[in-house]
Amino acid sequence: MREEVIDSRQLLAFKALAQTGSFTKAAKQLHLTQSAVSHSIKALEEDLGCSLISRLGRKVHLTQSGEIFLTSAERMIRQMQSVCSEIEGLGKWGVGRLRIGAGTTACQYILPTMIREFRETFPECQLSVNPDDAKELFELLRVNEIDLALTLVPDSLDDIVAQHVFADSLKFAVSPMHSWAGRKTGSG
Repeated sequence: MREEVIDSRQLLAFKALAQTGSFTKAAKQLHLTQSAVSHSIKALEEDLGCSLISRLGRKVHLTQSGEIFLTSAERMIRQMQSVCSEIEGLGKWGVGRLRIGAGTTACQYILPTMIREFRETFPECQLSVNPDDAKELFELLRVNEIDLALTLVPDSLDDIVAQHVFADSLKFAVSPMHSWAGRKTGSG
């Protein structure tokens, strides 16, 4: 047997031929010519190094090798269809995975509500959170370990696109008895 991968069209042609027992019916089912189905089966038999079918008049029967191969072919076709469906689903918003990196404060105070709402809206999305400091989160973005980071952004990031999400204000709180209590912002 050669070390080549079996062509999915060969698998589909073989399965159709096994189900219908006829090159003509298999070709019609696959919207191909009878010759195309015949060439696919011949190439598949050459790749496997054995005969998969026997012809008895116009009727096609599976050999013992063909019966064994049919079980595997059906499983491979199901797996290919499953992978295609999974990949197709990734194109839909809210399906797939979202890996978030966030600072400790964001993980504690901002993300819980956002995550709850996100999961209610997109229940099929796998969500994971990676708490870390800003420097490490940017490195995780660079190596594709997370999809987005919720953190403070340094002044310059040439290789990462940063989007302002919200502003927060930081204020001093002092006792009314403190010497700063009556001062206005920016006064000396």
